[in-house]
Amino acid sequence: MWRKYILIFRKGKPRKFKPKDPLRYASAYTKEERDRWFSQIWEIVGDKQTHPKIERRTASFPEEIPRRLIRMFSIIEDIVLDPFLGTGTTVKAAIELKRNSIEYEIDKSLKPVIEEKIGIKQKRIGINFNVEFINRG
Repeated sequence: MWRKYILIFRKGKPRKFKPKDPLRYASAYTKEERDRWFSQIWEIVGDKQTHPKIERRTASFPEEIPRRLIRMFSIIEDIVLDPFLGTGTTVKAAIELKRNSIEYEIDKSLKPVIEEKIGIKQKRIGINFNVEFINRG
């Protein structure tokens, strides 16, 4: 059994919402999900870390982890920041959960893997979907 730790930090007071904010209510999770997610230990089966376009092991993790964290700490249309994009697991979850995201990855060889994972060529009904890759240096 392996263990991963997730540290959660918050600056300032808890977030305030407008009364009856429709995005907050559309982003709600169930009592059962809350009870399971806000516990000390999560039991999640790991992902296989192989992909034909990747020569080395990546720090791939199960989609359930970013999916839970995004749902726990954001609402629809919020911005999710992932400074270590890797193969795109977090951005995929953010897109599916209707969150905006900003992601950074310096390894340009992962771009085709990211594009495949997020389905960049797929048409999405009811989702405003735009991806922009910016090359620096």
